[in-house]
Amino acid sequence: MDGVVYRVIGGGVFIKSGPMSYVYLSDRKMPNYNYVLGENRNPRYVGVDLSRIEIGVLVRFRVLAAKWVEDKYREFRVLASIDGDGLGPVSMNGFDGVDYEMPCSNII
Repeated sequence: MDGVVYRVIGGGVFIKSGPMSYVYLSDRKMPNYNYVLGENRNPRYVGVDLSRIEIGVLVRFRVLAAKWVEDKYREFRVLASIDGDGLGPVSMNGFDGVDYEMPCSNII
C-alpha cells in the first residue's frame, strides 16, 4: 500500500492511506533508518542511502496487522513495515504530498 506521512515521532511515523488515518510504521520496522532532528527542529528518518522519511513523503509499505477499533471514531488501526524489496519512500517527480485534481472541463 502507499500513504503519506503526516506525523514523525521518535518511535516511528504515522501514515494516512486512503480512508485509514492511523497507519503506524515503527522505527523497528524501518531497517537502516535513523531518527534525526533536522533543521528547524523538523524530525525525520534518514536511511543509509540518504533517503528520507519525513512529513509529506509518500511511503510504500506492507500491512503487518490490522485492528478494528470502535471508540470515539470507528476505524481500522494498522501496523506497517517497510522491511522488504520495493518498500520505503517513493520518489515521484513533482510530488509534494498534495493531492492534485485534474480539471475535467477541458476534456469534454
